[in-house]
Amino acid sequence: MIGIAIIGTADVAETLEKLSNAAKKKLGTDALVEALTPMIDAARAQASDSVDTGNLKASIGFRVKAYKNGKILGYVGPRNGFKVVDRQGRTRIATRYSHLVEFGHAKKGGGTVAAEPFLRPAFAATKQQCAATLGAVLGRKIEIEATRLSRRKRRKK
Repeated sequence: MIGIAIIGTADVAETLEKLSNAAKKKLGTDALVEALTPMIDAARAQASDSVDTGNLKASIGFRVKAYKNGKILGYVGPRNGFKVVDRQGRTRIATRYSHLVEFGHAKKGGGTVAAEPFLRPAFAATKQQCAATLGAVLGRKIEIEATRLSRRKRRKK
């Protein structure tokens, strides 16, 4: 998990306190969307095309969830709703088998299928870039909000 701590002046902290929850949620969501894009691209590049449908690769995306306690989390992986019928007539839903591809599994008749990780290598390769992007985007957006709030203060006086 990537955690970001903002260390700055008292003005930044004051600005963050004055932001509404909706504004904080929008700032965090926008920053996560921009920061997670390289990780998604890397995961798609790593995903195996061993299944002839390409469903797993196409299903990789992200979801951003904001909680009442103020935390905003981004989840990267296969998205729900990707259904493809393969050549044998079976419906393939990526969320039902992606973990088997990532970690490998045992076959019913004996033997194993080797793991073909795609999410863990993508995370390892892009976590520093994602954290840097997240910090830069948050910093830029906080500056914009601080300017907007200071203008609003001046108008009220």
